[in-house]
Amino acid sequence: MPNIRRSYFLLILLLMFSGTPCFSMDSELALLLFVFLVYNINKDRIKISFKSIGILALFLSVIILRGIYRDTFAIYDFSQLIIFIDIFLIVYLVKNDFLHCYVNIMKWSALISIVLWGAIQLSGTFYNVLLSFAEMLPQFGNTAEYMQDSSNPSYSLYVFTVSLRDYAIERNSGFTYEPGLYAVYITLALVIHLMSNGINIYSKVSILFLLTIISTFSTAGYASFTLIIILAIIFSRKINALFKILMCLLIPSIVGYIFSLEFMSEKISTNIELDGNTQSRFYAIIYHWEMIKETSYIIGCYYRDTEISPNGLTMVLLRWGIPISIVYYILLFKGLFSQFREKNIIKKTLYILPILVVVFSQVATVYPLFYAIVMMGCIDSNKGISMAK
Repeated sequence: MPNIRRSYFLLILLLMFSGTPCFSMDSELALLLFVFLVYNINKDRIKISFKSIGILALFLSVIILRGIYRDTFAIYDFSQLIIFIDIFLIVYLVKNDFLHCYVNIMKWSALISIVLWGAIQLSGTFYNVLLSFAEMLPQFGNTAEYMQDSSNPSYSLYVFTVSLRDYAIERNSGFTYEPGLYAVYITLALVIHLMSNGINIYSKVSILFLLTIISTFSTAGYASFTLIIILAIIFSRKINALFKILMCLLIPSIVGYIFSLEFMSEKISTNIELDGNTQSRFYAIIYHWEMIKETSYIIGCYYRDTEISPNGLTMVLLRWGIPISIVYYILLFKGLFSQFREKNIIKKTLYILPILVVVFSQVATVYPLFYAIVMMGCIDSNKGISMAK
């Protein structure tokens, strides 16, 4: 398999296991993937740096200690070890192609989702056709039990998710189970694209990504959208200072108007009214901190019922504990910087803010794609060990 095709395959695999409603990585599949990855790393004579092995060992030790802390090392803990090693090896195989492949994958995903989403807006019949077709496809992890318990029941076409929720306006979930999660991956692609093409907000790809974010009707997505536009205006050399100030004042007003619309204001007020409920994005900060205090500051915890709280920033603390979370965020910044061709450190730092804003309402930070970016942050040395004979 040529390297570029292999990179596309592995990145699509990472995305499929990072939020599609019908795919999940189990231990058997993780082991098969491990064999495939070791074979390819050996074939390409890729050296694994000692530094990255040390970072990997830190994360693996937390998984092991967490299992011991619960007085049991379950099959789930074993599968998490293998999955994390798989992500680590995938990074070594795709690191040189990540920028190009990821943006291209998300570009085609955005195009497909916008077309299908637009068709649904125009015709309820088209929605029924898509739903009927999706019901005929194998849904794998999308079981009847999951459908019953999920806050976002849906059927997947693999490249597009057909929601069963009765939205006031149909939202674009792309290939993920939740529109807000799709906004995370589109925002990530947009930021990488802008940081690699001179912050050209008017390019066809940029406009496509911006329109896709709008179609998700994600509150956090709109906040990151606003921040991206403001940053683009600030750093534009074609706009004079006075117009920049006027635009920076006008855009938040427009977004404020959008948030005041009935369906958006209801969505925001619902989250605020859920204060004290684990499904509130705002209460999740307090809830996660309380869970950390009850378990461990050092190794965090992993209980499925704590995953209800959808705040990606504090979920990292809950999952990994405070020390490893600090390492996580340092490596996340370094991993993102490694994919930015932009040389200005201020621009690079500011453009990470939209990513942090959009993950506020999602748990994408503990999904394979973000772990891959974290691992990219520790691959900066040619000194290491080789699996090749």
